[in-house]
Parts: sequence; C-alpha cells; structure tokens
Amino acid sequence: MKKIALIICCGLLLLLGACEDTPEKTKTTTIHISAAASLKDTIDDVKPLFEKANPTIKLSFDFGGSGQIRERVESGAPIDGVLLASKKDADTLIKQNLAEKTKEFAGNELVLIEPKNVDQKAGMNLEQLLNDASKIAIGDPESVPAGAYAKQTLEN
Repeated sequence: MKKIALIICCGLLLLLGACEDTPEKTKTTTIHISAAASLKDTIDDVKPLFEKANPTIKLSFDFGGSGQIRERVESGAPIDGVLLASKKDADTLIKQNLAEKTKEFAGNELVLIEPKNVDQKAGMNLEQLLNDASKIAIGDPESVPAGAYAKQTLEN
C-alpha cells in the first residue's frame, strides 16, 4: 500500500507541471483529477499527505469507471488529469489527441474468492478450483478492466 501511495504521489507531482507559476505564495491552485474507483482508498490516504507537503495546491477528485471518465474527457469536462485502470481507455484518449501520454504508476491483482464452506485442498490450481465451482462472477469485460483481466485469465 505504501508503494502504491508513493507512486501516486509521484504521479501527482507530475501534474504540477500544468499549474501556473505565480509569485504570490498565498495563491492556492486546485487541480481536478478524475480517477478510477479502484484507486479511491489509496488516494484518500495520499491526498492529505500531498496537500500538507504542497500547501498552495488543493486536489479535487471524482471517481468512476475508466470508461465513464474517458467519456467525460471526450465531452469536454473540466478535468486537469486522469488516473485510469484501463490502458484501452487511455490509448483511446491519446488517439483522439485528448491526452498527451500515459505513465503506468500502479498495478493490480486478480484474486479468487470462494465461500467459507468450500473445502479447498492445498496446491489446487485455478483450473481445478473452477471445475468444482457451480457459479463464477466477474465484472463486465467490455466496461470493467478487472472483468477484462478475469476473462483473459479464464480463457488462457
């Protein structure tokens, strides 16, 4: 968690380049960032640390799905930066000249969660676990990055 928080802080520092340089030390600049909902807990931890270290900068966040954020940028919403979970959505913004470049700043992992009453044997692999499963749920692969990752894992 600390590593992700540090990486997000570094990413936020990069956004400072977009801020207007002013001789007035008392002027506060607000940077509005739309971020993937999966980053909310980490951003909630990092935001106060960043603002304490940078008292003339206030961060304003809204959270949503990467596809929703991409659509907001495409419609001209007043956003200074985005933190997306979907490389596909980031690449789309670049192709449309709505973003300049991407920088990978954090990672994610898929996890398998099963009910308490399942008797898992040590050493079982994913295929063996899925053979015993009566149902499996994943996010929509067309709109949720974790769903796309899960689908790719299940197909391979």
